[in-house]
Amino acid sequence: MVNRGAQRSDPGTWVRWLVLGGLGLCFAGGLAGCARTPESQQIHDSWEPVNRPVFGINRSVDDHALGPLARGWKKITPRVMRDGISNAYRNLTFPQRFLSTLGQAEGEKAGTELARFLVNSTVGLGGIFDPASKLGLERYDETLGKMFARWGIPPGPYMVVPLLGPSTPRDTVGGVIGVALNPLLWFGVGVPGLGVLFAVNGRAQADEQIETAKRAALDYYVFARDAYVQSDGEGNWWDNSPIGAEPSDELYEVTTETDLEVKVDPEPASSDAIDATQ
Repeated sequence: MVNRGAQRSDPGTWVRWLVLGGLGLCFAGGLAGCARTPESQQIHDSWEPVNRPVFGINRSVDDHALGPLARGWKKITPRVMRDGISNAYRNLTFPQRFLSTLGQAEGEKAGTELARFLVNSTVGLGGIFDPASKLGLERYDETLGKMFARWGIPPGPYMVVPLLGPSTPRDTVGGVIGVALNPLLWFGVGVPGLGVLFAVNGRAQADEQIETAKRAALDYYVFARDAYVQSDGEGNWWDNSPIGAEPSDELYEVTTETDLEVKVDPEPASSDAIDATQ
């Protein structure tokens, strides 16, 4: 008698095949990417008429839901607990950083990422603690978007993803693949509550920086767009402050490791300004 249940693939089978295919793609792309780096990859805000309304909805959600919830979470939790949750989230995103370094033919970084994951997953109790840093293993912030940029894939127009924020089509694809590479999915573990926890905790960690930006920016849409582009232009907004990681101290650095020049089209001059110069 055939056991029909045995013929069914477990929930993580498709993810494992995706990982194997991604490894092959990364090796092939890494060989091509290490041979050439695009001189310039520009991000144009040609979708601004659509982006601004979506950005407004995102800000409203943050002002009335996520922000207050994050500040409440910050009041009832100690910093060490929030740091531990951020560390655990970062540990879970190891696969995308590992594949990114392989795809860019960065063998030393890939080895460091693997070592950090093994140390923090064991000695660090599932990544809650970060003993790897104390051992001198450097932290890298590689993304699949950065790997695609190294391969010469253009970013596409600047876009605002509902509930997630600034991105590009290239980086959105990288983000979706990154979610599929989450180790919890490998074993068929689906815990939606963890995603909410990571989002609220990450927002709490970045609350001071985000609220300061809202108060100081003359146009918060332009500020968020420029901050995204100038921070790296190759990763996703949700890889930084909103979900699971603290904001970068180099938010306005334009130069990246791949020496990509990322620009936003300047605002067109008004007719009054043109007349004034004549």
